[in-house]
Amino acid sequence: MGPLGWFAHPALGSGPGTIANFGTLDIIAALGWVKRNIGAFGGDADNVTIFGESAGGHNVFTLLASPLSEGLFHKAISQSGYVRSLSPRQAHNREREFAEIDRGSWEFTEALGLSNDTVTAESLRSLSADDIITTFYDLSSDHSSPGIINDGVVIPTEGFAAALGNPKYAKPSVPVMAGANNEEVTLWIGLNRYFVNASYPLTKWLPPKVSLKNPDMYKFWVRQRSEGWKAQGVDRPLMSLEAAGYESLYAYRYDWNDQKDSFLINFSEVLGAAHASEISFIQGKAMYGPIGSYMYPDTESARDMTDIMMTAWANFARDGAPGEVKGDAWAPFSAMAPHYMVLDSLDQHRLEADIASIDEILNEVADSTLLNSQERCILAWELSTALGDPSYGTYRRWNGGECAATDVRALRKTIREALEDEFGSASVL
Repeated sequence: MGPLGWFAHPALGSGPGTIANFGTLDIIAALGWVKRNIGAFGGDADNVTIFGESAGGHNVFTLLASPLSEGLFHKAISQSGYVRSLSPRQAHNREREFAEIDRGSWEFTEALGLSNDTVTAESLRSLSADDIITTFYDLSSDHSSPGIINDGVVIPTEGFAAALGNPKYAKPSVPVMAGANNEEVTLWIGLNRYFVNASYPLTKWLPPKVSLKNPDMYKFWVRQRSEGWKAQGVDRPLMSLEAAGYESLYAYRYDWNDQKDSFLINFSEVLGAAHASEISFIQGKAMYGPIGSYMYPDTESARDMTDIMMTAWANFARDGAPGEVKGDAWAPFSAMAPHYMVLDSLDQHRLEADIASIDEILNEVADSTLLNSQERCILAWELSTALGDPSYGTYRRWNGGECAATDVRALRKTIREALEDEFGSASVL
């Protein structure tokens, strides 16, 4: 993972044929092992489903775009995935050529005290994993960090977002399902002191009591960012796959937020259908340790959600379609009819068909009076640069150039440092 899985430096080779996506190659090797051996375990080598969440969903889309994964899987599910990659030149980022990128391999080797002009493949490969990880994560992370790299071998040089729509790399017989959660970003901002208050009415030996500073602003921020996640991580890749010839595509939005609230935190309001919160219902077991009983209470609603999710994922793995939800048809997705199933419990599920572009979401931000000037620019920046290949021009042009002179990376750093000075940490935990 991280720098051990996705790293590109000229010392390791450059030009056509250079390989950089070692983590992706590991996944491909694992699928090759499954294909050769799963029959000995009672499995079906001709019916393999891959699925993953967040970075795992990102990897699912990557495998759909890679020419090296042909024939290794037969169905694919991306949960809260995204489509983003960099060129080898961006991943190296010599002398900070790309100011928006941090943790390029040039910065990495400089931090290790190695000369980029004389560093060799042998000297890089002689580094310990501990030195690599420690050095990498000690580097600034206010900007973008390299991930999937368009090396022209594992990932086409055009980038995997574009490759998803290229029939040359298509695997059209593979059914694909993709979805996002209704409150994706609460996993991060729900514990950030910029958005929430924290008090200790009993003792500091217990977790703090958390409440929203501005509920209306918070809900608006979450709504726009989550809509942006769906636009970039669900609608865009599925439309690209359709253009490449895929015929069996399905979409969902996970909405369940019937958590058990407590004196210390209103889980349903602060977290709700947060990023990764759907995983527990697919695996049938609560996550998040001590707070798991609050996030996933043993209620009729939670049991019903578990049944809905496990049934849909099992149906898809077996048949290539999620099937009905409590007797209601789950229509496939297409650009002309962008159906998606809203996954919720106790008869709150429903089939909807709408789609929003990043431009439309940005227009809603422009029209809002809930945000101050700094917040408007931060949200516009995140919508323009997160999840897909960043569009810095979109940010600079947004709303007549309102934020063109605002360096959001520096602004966020200033806000974070102010919170750390006041509270010791930007997080309430």
